[in-house]
Amino acid sequence: MDSASEPRARRPASVEEVRWWTGLLLVAFTLHNLEELLLHDSGTGGLGPGGPMQRWSEMYQTDRFLGAVVILTVAVTALLLPATVRRTPLAARLALLATGALLGNALSHVGQGVAFRDYNPGLVTAVVLVLPAAVQLVRLLRGQAGTGRAGTVGVLAAGAVLAVPAIVLSLLISWAVVG
Repeated sequence: MDSASEPRARRPASVEEVRWWTGLLLVAFTLHNLEELLLHDSGTGGLGPGGPMQRWSEMYQTDRFLGAVVILTVAVTALLLPATVRRTPLAARLALLATGALLGNALSHVGQGVAFRDYNPGLVTAVVLVLPAAVQLVRLLRGQAGTGRAGTVGVLAAGAVLAVPAIVLSLLISWAVVG
């Protein structure tokens, strides 16, 4: 086999690279939440009249939704931050779990946009910001996690699945606190 056809060894990601992409993902997540917050009643995919999520509109009132966004941002940040400080398998797995949640949410916006053939709040930032930053962070962390390809997919899937009850719980907590 000649050297041109041999696979190149992947260089381990530096803490600085992980820190940069984690920061970018957190900025993307914040802008995504802002898009959802400001436009939550827009499009047929939204909570406004005729939208399939209309029955959830009470839960998504601006003050309640803002409380839930704060809770989710703190949770995602807490899961991502250890990977920005240390190169350990646990830190990488926690970051992949949070990244899986964000990937799952972003892909659900894309799926909803395709299914309803309409804009839904969060769609633009999901496609333009969250998906690219999350994919790059997965590329940087997958070797560090020590889980192999199937294990990495499993951690990402677990994050995507856990995102749903996390969102519901954050909305319920916010509703209880805000009223």
